[in-house]
Amino acid sequence: MNKVAVAREILGTKTLTETVDVALDEVVKRQQRRELLDLLSTPGAFELDNPEVMRRAWRLDDPD
Repeated sequence: MNKVAVAREILGTKTLTETVDVALDEVVKRQQRRELLDLLSTPGAFELDNPEVMRRAWRLDDPD
């Protein structure tokens, strides 16, 4: 089986154009996931250990 046929089967597409379009979408999404994982694994990226940041996030100083 050739690559296009395999990709078509995996992606559930019917035409070459649709297969290429969906495959490119998957490549872009994969890169976005990699970038998110890089960000999530960067120490201090979200300052979750900063009490002031967490206070604002949870609105702990809001009297209501």
